[in-house]
Amino acid sequence: MWSRAWITCAPCCKSREKPESKQQLAEIGVPFEDYLPQQKNATAIDESKVDWKQLAALGLSRERLEQSGELDKMLNWQKSNLLTIAVPIGDTTIYTEARLAFRTDDNGNVGLAIHPLRKRTTA
Repeated sequence: MWSRAWITCAPCCKSREKPESKQQLAEIGVPFEDYLPQQKNATAIDESKVDWKQLAALGLSRERLEQSGELDKMLNWQKSNLLTIAVPIGDTTIYTEARLAFRTDDNGNVGLAIHPLRKRTTA
């Protein structure tokens, strides 16, 4: 059974703004800016680029995501909380819970990343 572990920051990262830390980084030739936190994808996703038909195929609507507050998270590159989705497979529909997130491909197209709920088994 796998479990998540929290990774704690090394002591050198906590003191990265101390003058002696800057000096040590400069001595080994590493730019200090490489250790500063940087925002990834700082701009929100443009709603007009979202494929709403793809969401509708999973039983989700824009209105439902707005009312639940999940749309704001997703448009800001975050995962939603668990949502019930309907996955059509042939003549059957499977209902499951998943976290959703918008992601872009190499061409800048916005797609949906589905992170299904996984049950842990005990051995």
